[in-house]
Amino acid sequence: MENRTYGALANPSGKLKAIFDELGQKHGGKTPAQIALYWLLNKSKVVFLIPRASRPQRIEENVGAVGWSLDSDDLVKLGS
Repeated sequence: MENRTYGALANPSGKLKAIFDELGQKHGGKTPAQIALYWLLNKSKVVFLIPRASRPQRIEENVGAVGWSLDSDDLVKLGS
């Protein structure tokens, strides 16, 4: 995932979409945006995220990026 634009992570395609779909199922229906936000939040302590929050539904989705975790196998799949 290193060379991708972060906005594209919320709507992945191809192989990345398959990985996000698998991880979403594994973690109780997490969306690609939630997985991407979680990954970014935990990737670096220097990153300051400003996720899109134009609708109440988007804010609820963003909140779903915390309170759970990806395991080491998940991170390997994401290329971390």
